[in-house]
Amino acid sequence: MFDGVKLELVAPAELQMREDVLSFLQENHVSYHLSDNLTEVAPKVDVTYMTRAQKERMTESSQISGNGVCVTDEVMERVPSGAIIMHPLPRSDDFGELPEKFTADPRVVIFEQVKNGLYTRMALLRMLLG
Repeated sequence: MFDGVKLELVAPAELQMREDVLSFLQENHVSYHLSDNLTEVAPKVDVTYMTRAQKERMTESSQISGNGVCVTDEVMERVPSGAIIMHPLPRSDDFGELPEKFTADPRVVIFEQVKNGLYTRMALLRMLLG
């Protein structure tokens, strides 16, 4: 729907996007690139949308430390001043994808995101329930 948009999908090999989703993107001419290094991708994107790795859904052998896909000082140095970082909360202490020390950075919009999510759910419920 939006010309010129390219998705940078960053995840460790064990958690990369499923093949059916990649096929859907290809069929719908959505440009994307797979990576396992957020530091390299950070300066290229306007929006970084993070999720927490759900250890409870991983096998013991696939649990990862988050290396390469967590926000670090080096990543924050490379995030453009006009870009934003989103995360749906809660943050995972085990994975450490978005450490609390970055919460006050104006590019981190997690609390605005949570507030807007509340209003969105309220509107959807109103539409569904009349």
